[in-house]
Amino acid sequence: MDESIEYALQCIVWYDGHDEWLEELAEQLENTPKEKNYMLEVEWHSEKHTIWMLLVGMFGSWGTSIRGGWIEQKEECAKYIRQLCKNARGEYDEQN
Repeated sequence: MDESIEYALQCIVWYDGHDEWLEELAEQLENTPKEKNYMLEVEWHSEKHTIWMLLVGMFGSWGTSIRGGWIEQKEECAKYIRQLCKNARGEYDEQN
């Protein structure tokens, strides 16, 4: 992902406190059976919806509609979310 987009996403997560629901989402993704895709119902035109759309674009598919989509690469997405939340809190690990 482009560094400026990554930074903007970290700022949104940190500033607006999205890390709590994202951490919950990461846990749900990790606990979803491998053979099932993960779908999330979020309010349209909200920050959550924007974040969800970015995650779907990176780790899933919208199918025939950009309205919601689903996550196919659940483990990778959960790992990305956890790192995003750490970075947003300023808890950089050795990789950064």
